[in-house]
Amino acid sequence: MRLNPAVIIKLMRKIIVGFILVLLSFQLGDACAMQAATGEILTDKMYSVIKVFSNTYGETNFDGLLEDSNFMEAMKKGGNNVPRSLAATALVHAFIYRYEGKGNNLEDAKQLIRALLEKYPFWKAANIPPDISFNLTSTTAFNIGLASWLIWDEMDLSLKSAVKNMLIKESDYNLLRKPASGFLKDTKADENAVVPSLLILSALLFPQEANAKIWEEQGLCFAYHSITISKDAPFCGLKTQTAYDDFTMDNHGFGPHPLYMAAPLVLFADAALVYIASGKRIPDELKHNVIPLWVRVKNFVDKDFRYTTKNSWTPTGLSREVSAVAYMSVIMGIDSEFEVKLLDYKIRHEKGFVEKDMGKVKKLVALSSRDLIKMLSISTPVL
Repeated sequence: MRLNPAVIIKLMRKIIVGFILVLLSFQLGDACAMQAATGEILTDKMYSVIKVFSNTYGETNFDGLLEDSNFMEAMKKGGNNVPRSLAATALVHAFIYRYEGKGNNLEDAKQLIRALLEKYPFWKAANIPPDISFNLTSTTAFNIGLASWLIWDEMDLSLKSAVKNMLIKESDYNLLRKPASGFLKDTKADENAVVPSLLILSALLFPQEANAKIWEEQGLCFAYHSITISKDAPFCGLKTQTAYDDFTMDNHGFGPHPLYMAAPLVLFADAALVYIASGKRIPDELKHNVIPLWVRVKNFVDKDFRYTTKNSWTPTGLSREVSAVAYMSVIMGIDSEFEVKLLDYKIRHEKGFVEKDMGKVKKLVALSSRDLIKMLSISTPVL
C-alpha cells in the first residue's frame, strides 16, 4: 500500500489534536471542500496546536514514570489513561519529525514507543476479560501503531517486529469481544467506538496477515454499534442501543452529556484517517447515524461554543466539540463554516490547548503555511 502524497498534504489541513489526560486525539482529513485561502489559515492554526503541545510537554523526561513500580502505581490511579497519553505524545513527536525532519523528535518518538512496548504486559487488553466493555487499550495501541507507521523506515527491525506483534495481539484479542449495548446513564457509544481504528489500522497495515479481513469486519461491526437507537436493525448478528431515540446520550450517571455524544465522532475520525490515507472509500458503518447525532450535539453548543447543559463537563481548549465538527466537515461534507468559526473562537479566547492543571501552558506559536507544503509518503510496513 502506497499513500498518495497529494492526498496527505490535503489531510494535513484538517489535523486536530485534542487532549485525553491532556485531551489528546489525532485525526486528519481532506480540506478540498474549503477555499484555498481558508485552508491555509486552518493549516496554520491546526499545526500551531500540535506545536503548543510539543513546546509544553515535548521535553518532559518520562524516565521516572516508566520505572516499573512508578508505572504500576500511576496505572492504579489513572488506568489506561497513562499509557494512552504517552502513546499520544509519541504520535505528536512522530508527526513533527515526518513534517519537519527534526532528529530529536524521531528519537523521542522511538524512545516512547520502545518504552511502551516494554510495558506492554501492564496495559495489554487481555488484562481485562473480553466480556467487559470498558477497555481503552485500543486507543493506546492505535496511537503506537500510527506513530510507528509515520516513522517506519527509521525504526530498526526489532522495534518494527515488536510493534507488529503488539498490533496483532491486540487486534486478535478484540475478535473475542462484542459491541456492548447500553444507554441509560452510561452510553456504550464511546466504549464501542474506540475499537474500529485499531482493527482497521492493523488490517490495512498488514493485509497479508491471516486475520486481516476479519479484523476489518470486526472493526466495522463495532463502528455500526457505536451509534444505535431502538429502531436500528441488527447488524453482524447483534442488536444494540447506545443512544436515546432522539440521539441524546448519558454518561457517568447523568445526561444529556454532549461531550460523550461527540466522542464517537472523534473516534470515527481515527478510523476514517486510515481509509483516506490509504486511498480507500470510507465504509458506511463509519457514517451510521452520524448526521442525526451531530444535529443533537450542535443543539447543546451556544454562540460562544460552550455546552449549554449545566451537568456536562465543559472541556478546556480544542477538544471534542472541535474534533467532532472536523469529522462532519471532512467525512460528511457539512458544517465547514461552523468549523472555521469554532476554531477561530477557540484560538482567540483560549490561552492554550492543554489542561490547565497539567503544567504551565505556553502561548500559540505562529507558523508559516510554507512549513506545511512538504511531501509525505508512507509505505506499507514489510518485515
